[in-house]
Amino acid sequence: MNKNMSKVDFLNKISAGQDTEWLKEAMWRRENAAWLKKSMDIANDVLDELHRQKMSKSDFARAMGVSPQRVTTLLSGKEKMNLETISKMEEALHVTLVRTGSNVEDSASEKHRHVASFMLPLVHYATESLKSADNIFVNSKRGKVELNCI
Repeated sequence: MNKNMSKVDFLNKISAGQDTEWLKEAMWRRENAAWLKKSMDIANDVLDELHRQKMSKSDFARAMGVSPQRVTTLLSGKEKMNLETISKMEEALHVTLVRTGSNVEDSASEKHRHVASFMLPLVHYATESLKSADNIFVNSKRGKVELNCI
């Protein structure tokens, strides 16, 4: 690449004559970064919970009342999820994925367990808050840390 040539000019030059929309796609990703990040976070939380519950994507689709193809699309992290879809996911998994004013106090109810995710450098951790937090132990598996209340 010529030092005077920008990266965009270089990519346009090497893709000349090809039908490519890389710039349009990159701009779309940049413009939609906020909700794409949230969609990916929810998808990752669901995948973690499916693994924890040993539930297949097919069983999850059946519990949600959607096709397995729809679940695959939702879990790609590129889908704009509406509240109805997120609620179906929560009901199918018996967890709270998104906390709102009405369920902040109830998030540790017997029916639902809140699954909260947060990022630390290079490692993704998931925590669970249950009704009682008297005794907590840490169990590490697959590079993740689970906090279980007994």
